[in-house]
Amino acid sequence: MINQLAEEYSNQSVVFLDYHYDLALEDGLPNYFPPEARWNVIQASEEGLGLTWAVVDSGRLHHRGAENFDDAVSAYTAMIEDALLMPPRAEIHATWWRDRNSINVIATVTNQSTVTLSSTNNAGVHAIVKEPYAEYPTHTTLHPGLNGATAQIPDLAPGETGTFHITIPDIYPYNWENLELIVLVDHQTATGEKYDQLQAVFATPATTPSTISALPNSFYFMISESDPFIPEFSSTILGDTGVTWTAMVDKPWLTIDRSVGTTGDSIVPTVDTTAVSEGFQTATIMVLDDAGVWHTGISVTVFKLREPAETLSRLFLPIVGRP
Repeated sequence: MINQLAEEYSNQSVVFLDYHYDLALEDGLPNYFPPEARWNVIQASEEGLGLTWAVVDSGRLHHRGAENFDDAVSAYTAMIEDALLMPPRAEIHATWWRDRNSINVIATVTNQSTVTLSSTNNAGVHAIVKEPYAEYPTHTTLHPGLNGATAQIPDLAPGETGTFHITIPDIYPYNWENLELIVLVDHQTATGEKYDQLQAVFATPATTPSTISALPNSFYFMISESDPFIPEFSSTILGDTGVTWTAMVDKPWLTIDRSVGTTGDSIVPTVDTTAVSEGFQTATIMVLDDAGVWHTGISVTVFKLREPAETLSRLFLPIVGRP
């Protein structure tokens, strides 16, 4: 049914994204790493989940699903038509490029709404990777969203413009040439309430390569309260000789041993395991070149288990990426 609607609206400004979430976290480990920020947006639309959870404009409109085909089509079509009447409330220009199995995004956003976008209302710039018409066993439509990441908007008043850097890790598509990169801006309408989307656009591929990259550019750890051990790890910044860079971290539970360096230098992160909550959380170390234009991201994902009945058993394996 979603595939049918996507065909019917293919000549209009409508993008369909199919997110897949494992809802049985309490029964064990999830089968994949979910895009945490989009999950938070979806959950805020209403408490609990329905047969099929459909959201439009980041949850400005939503539907819990219907028992029969005709009712579902009617409900979803009404939401889409309503969204098409909404004027854009942000201007977005975005560029993306590949870094091994990650995607980096630069997005320039002008706030055209009457709302100040900030950390107070959980405003963010979301970048989502989609591989249209690819059939994945984890998704129910031909419009799978493979992964996403978010840059928080600290303070962007009406009329102001800001530039945001985003790194999306772990992209393993069937075909890299078939990817679409969607960038959108949204914010929470009130504490504990639904989100509202201001605008969404397709990012364009960069025409020149980035001057820096990170190796490795993603790490994953599993801990528990009684066994919080994380081995020392590091990432080396690569690129043209002599390029200097600055680094920053977007989560308070992760720190780094240096915030400036030159290509060839390494960054050693440290996880404050006492500040990590149960479940998944991902922090990104954003590294910008000396011109402040190109960037690379290093993602650190920690999954904190509910206290296990047995001691954790770990096996550490090297991860080798290929361009």
